[in-house]
Amino acid sequence: MTGKTAARLLVGPLMAALLLFQMGYQFWEGPIHEWAGALLAALFAAHHLLNAGWHASLFTGKYPPWRVYRLCVSLALLAAAISVLWAALVLSAHLPAFLRLEGDLSFARRLHMLGVHWAFILAGMHVGLNLGRAARASGSLFRPGGGAAGRLLSAAGLLAAAWGAWAFFRRGFPGLLFSRQEFAFLDYGEPQVRFYLDYLAIAFMCAFASRHFAALLRRRASKAGTGPRPT
Repeated sequence: MTGKTAARLLVGPLMAALLLFQMGYQFWEGPIHEWAGALLAALFAAHHLLNAGWHASLFTGKYPPWRVYRLCVSLALLAAAISVLWAALVLSAHLPAFLRLEGDLSFARRLHMLGVHWAFILAGMHVGLNLGRAARASGSLFRPGGGAAGRLLSAAGLLAAAWGAWAFFRRGFPGLLFSRQEFAFLDYGEPQVRFYLDYLAIAFMCAFASRHFAALLRRRASKAGTGPRPT
């Protein structure tokens, strides 16, 4: 394993853990939330530097539907992340002054709330598109395996995705994603474990659905002779 590969394997899970942590704003207000966000932004930049080859590959090869889908998810995630970063620097009260930006606070609050929820959903989808190697190695929840163990893991994956779908609506994500509400209603007394388990299930649902949708596109492309075999 090269140093670059090891760095990728470290940065990815750290980003995912930090993003999940950041969703619980009501538990970690103020300096902790802002500095964790700054670290997440730095890891996001490192992630793109470590995957510079992906940027170069955008202008090569054909674009069958499965590749278009991957590109749309990645670009939408990038746009959401940039919007969140801009809004966070406008709203910041604890980061050094040289990092802060000037802007309309009301607009920044709405953009931050909208962007962070889209970034969370799209990050889950992005993770689902990049778990092929782990799935092939383990017959994991993202890819049904053989035998009783494989069926059990597949059933567990479906149950976890169903939990995520239920939590998606219970947590009001439709309204948050489409600006139907101006403020997020935060329960400061909610147990942290319950909150983070719900959000972890939502992320899993997004990854699960995204991976299977991409696999469907790949299978269709494979049958038509225009793409690789599904993974």
